[in-house]
Amino acid sequence: MAKKDIFSKLKNYNNELEQILDKKGFSSDIKNLLLNMFYKIEVSYKDYQKVKRTAVDKNEFMEKLINIIDKNCNKVEIVEPGSAKGKVLQKYNLHSISDKVYKKIISYPIEEDLLYAIADIQKKYYYISDDHYMEKQIFDKMLNLGYCMNLKEIIRDFSGWSWKIEVKDLENISYNLIYQNIRIMLGDRFLENWQTDSTREIDYIVKLQEKVNHMYGVQNSVEFYPKLFITLAMLQFEKNPKTKEKWLQEKKNIEKELEIIADKVRYLEELTKSKKLMTKQIKKIDEMLNNQVLLDKELKRRKAKEDKRSKILNKQYLRALLNEERRVLVDKLQKATIQMNPRNYVSNKRKLDDKYEKLNTALENVEGGSSKICMVELQKQFLKCMETRAKNVGNKKDLLDLIYHMRYYVQLPVSKEKTIKNLDSLRMQINKIEEILITKCINLKLLNMVSSSNEINYKIIKNVLLSQAIDLENLELAIFNKYNKILVNVYEKEELEDSFEFEVDGSIGRINIRNDRKFKLFIK
Repeated sequence: MAKKDIFSKLKNYNNELEQILDKKGFSSDIKNLLLNMFYKIEVSYKDYQKVKRTAVDKNEFMEKLINIIDKNCNKVEIVEPGSAKGKVLQKYNLHSISDKVYKKIISYPIEEDLLYAIADIQKKYYYISDDHYMEKQIFDKMLNLGYCMNLKEIIRDFSGWSWKIEVKDLENISYNLIYQNIRIMLGDRFLENWQTDSTREIDYIVKLQEKVNHMYGVQNSVEFYPKLFITLAMLQFEKNPKTKEKWLQEKKNIEKELEIIADKVRYLEELTKSKKLMTKQIKKIDEMLNNQVLLDKELKRRKAKEDKRSKILNKQYLRALLNEERRVLVDKLQKATIQMNPRNYVSNKRKLDDKYEKLNTALENVEGGSSKICMVELQKQFLKCMETRAKNVGNKKDLLDLIYHMRYYVQLPVSKEKTIKNLDSLRMQINKIEEILITKCINLKLLNMVSSSNEINYKIIKNVLLSQAIDLENLELAIFNKYNKILVNVYEKEELEDSFEFEVDGSIGRINIRNDRKFKLFIK
């Protein structure tokens, strides 16, 4: 796109945004911060899309942001780090906070922090059915945090001319890594559809497993999902030990249900009793929602009971809570009605058996384990999937996409000190995938041969593919013989982007290094 077209389109975004901000009465400081945020996204999005191979178009993304501000954000408050509210954010290690009920954002005056808050305040569904009791508790946080970090990355890690993952600004390193695993494996569109699908008709947990099965084979599917589940469970247990207590109690509850379901008469009696209780609870909620006196009484009762939340609990907030509680009860009532159908008896028992087995397996696996060990095992399985994909890829576009995905993946942090490429336990698998990709690239004439020696080709190309240059296809190499060493200079346009050297066993002449002049690594 020509420079004139970029600024013309940006002006259109600005006009649309300014109209919305004027309608909401935002201050000039807020307007300027939001407009600067949109400008930075405009400048960085092309590089973000190139590096991450995202399928989401920039125009679609910008329109989506404007829609979030319009529909989900009524107030933005900017606070300085040293102020009273800024210190509250610092205390909880936050740079921004979003209140979805009041549609309010509090943020530092930094564009990437505001972008994170806008992503957080966005209405997200990530529907997980009640059949997946455990997933409901452990997937939601990863999906929501991962989505926000993924969006913030556009201006956190991309400046318009360079790219570098800023570990210190990642809200949660573990959830980010898992989210990127899923994104790379299944694509941005899968996560986008899951996030925006409000129909509650698709079981995305089942769809996730089916998609892994389709793309990576039965064996990878069988191994990947349990490792994903156990890793998320372990992270949840470490952060909130009470979750483990709840799961142990749930295990006992399922054991009781299995005992009841074995006796069909007792099973139907229990369902009937449960339906009557839920109908009574729904009626009580409806009465409170339609009677101001009863609503005030309930508000007073909850304020007395929930001391920590009493400061934010008011009628509007209570109405939202009651409506959500009513929705959950209606869903459970409908489910109980379905369960009473004799034809569903066998499938209900099978679901309970599956649920118990999954719960029991998770609890057994986390005993004496750690999230770090689980995370490494998950990454090993992710790399098995990537190896399958590398072996199956057959055209230049998909091959190039996978090279970019692997380049991005190995740069991802696993802690504040280490990235994927620094983990010795994954090195052998990464090497194997890279060798498969490099061999295919040379055979398909996507890469120039650097040497007549395959070993030297792999050494040089692997190092080049670690480059944090935006556009790998435009990188140029200059290679020099230096005694028994090879020196490689990597250029992005005319700028020296990287330089490395390594020793060669025996005579350099035998490996026929291409060192006559600067040349492009990728063939266009």
